[in-house]
Amino acid sequence: FDELIVKSLLKSLIDKNKVSYKNHLYTISGHSPALDNRLDTIKDKIIKIVKIDSFMLPSIKEVNEEISVKNNDFNKIIHFLETQEEMFQLDNTFLMHKSVYNKIKETIFEYFKSNKTISVPQFKDIFNISRKYAVPILEFLDKQKITIRNGNDRELYQWNLIQV
Repeated sequence: FDELIVKSLLKSLIDKNKVSYKNHLYTISGHSPALDNRLDTIKDKIIKIVKIDSFMLPSIKEVNEEISVKNNDFNKIIHFLETQEEMFQLDNTFLMHKSVYNKIKETIFEYFKSNKTISVPQFKDIFNISRKYAVPILEFLDKQKITIRNGNDRELYQWNLIQV
């Protein structure tokens, strides 16, 4: 198919509320993607591992080894969780649950109420983590437009995100 025709057709369907587009995924309006029972059970196990109350994020490899499922199933579930914004992959290395992400955002916004920049060492101290975790998390915050890198430091992407 011609790419322009497909894009035009999809835009027309979105305009008519026949198709929805969210997180790089097209779905029929009113339809939510779901996993079958077997994959849903595995999904719950993955969430239990990733939904830790720590900023030392589990690696994708560690989670996959602990769950011990086929790579194809594991990747399918991780992709599903990402499209549902339940979990995020950082640097194709770590997994972060949305609850951990929300705690990080809250802490960062609070920090920026009294500071203009944050360095990697400051970030490490605030979250009591090593550079191994700090750098991928900061890079993810940059991609999410929470922070923006300026030299060796990060600044809040938009100051109007917090009430100073």
